[in-house]
Amino acid sequence: MQAEINRLAQAEAQRNWVSQNLAKFTEVLRQNYETQKEMGDQILANLIPSLGAVQGGLFLLESMSESEHYLRLVACYAYNRKKYFQKQLLVEDDFAEGLVGQVFLEEKTAYLENIPEDYLSITSGLGEAPPRYLLICPLRDNDEAIGVLEIASLKPIAPHEIEFVERLSQVLASTVIITRINERTRVLLTATREQTEELQAQDEELRQNMEELQATQEEMARLNKDLEDTLHAIDQSSLSAELNPEGHFVKANFNMLRFLGYAKAELIGQHHNATVNEAEALSEEYQRLWQNLRQGRVVSGEFPRKTKNGETRWIRGTYYPILDQQQKIKRVLKIAYDITLEKEQQMALLDKQRIIRQNEALLRERTKTIQDKAYVRIKALKAELEEKDRLIAQMQNEPSAIRTDKAS
Repeated sequence: MQAEINRLAQAEAQRNWVSQNLAKFTEVLRQNYETQKEMGDQILANLIPSLGAVQGGLFLLESMSESEHYLRLVACYAYNRKKYFQKQLLVEDDFAEGLVGQVFLEEKTAYLENIPEDYLSITSGLGEAPPRYLLICPLRDNDEAIGVLEIASLKPIAPHEIEFVERLSQVLASTVIITRINERTRVLLTATREQTEELQAQDEELRQNMEELQATQEEMARLNKDLEDTLHAIDQSSLSAELNPEGHFVKANFNMLRFLGYAKAELIGQHHNATVNEAEALSEEYQRLWQNLRQGRVVSGEFPRKTKNGETRWIRGTYYPILDQQQKIKRVLKIAYDITLEKEQQMALLDKQRIIRQNEALLRERTKTIQDKAYVRIKALKAELEEKDRLIAQMQNEPSAIRTDKAS
């Protein structure tokens, strides 16, 4: 009778132990864990001491692809401290590595006594005897295995402790699923937040780019307006025309047409040599002008040009070769100014200078003639004076001689 009472009391104590520990671990599992590893570390850190065991490991199923699956050790606890130990076991449809893999496939708890000394990879480091008892319990959620809990002990694991681990495994499996969902959700939220921040950064960058583009467009519009104003001013104040690579006129402004005396329809299509006299058109200098232009060189200078009525007029201008992407000439822009009056003034000045030089030469010649005549005249006068002086001297000497003769 007493034995039965003791047995019942012991059974009640074991049930209370199971209930109390389940309540305790339910509180542990209610914590908000960010990762499965963090949850596994907390479970093992509380479970192994509660069972009086020395080692424990939590394996969870991970899929690398549709055909590649592994049981990965996500948490490990041994000899009163958390261990950083990496291990993964291959799982296939009808094969899995080791006892842990077999328990996972069969989805049944395994309790082994007198396990081989070399079964476990972790030792105490203090020379203690290796664990001889091993409990491997599958984690099942909705009749599907998602992992394995492995516990090693130096002492036997009681049936009520095994029952507790099995019941805890059911709760743990649900918590693993929730934690996994939360972890994935957190990862997705983080990725979404990062994507949102990246999109916001891209939007901000796009906004800045749009502002810069708008500023650039406004600056380009301003520059284009300035360029148009400059070109308009040049067009109004200068003679301008465009020639094709062969030298034919394709454009000419009003000033150029008026300068050459052509109507627009008359000049367009004409070759440039129609505006130079025949001698210049055949000259090496004219050929060199077009050779330089075809080589992409700018040519500037003062040039005589022939008008429609054959009159020669002068320009000071520049020929600009416009090149395409292949660096070939596609047209020539000519901008010039009428310097005919200036040239006429220069020529008039040169004529005056020539006349002055001629007059100076004539004056020098006449001066020399006068000087030569004056020299001859002066020389003659000098000779005449010398003769007179001689005669005077002679006359002065002759009376003295007469007086001397009379005295004698």
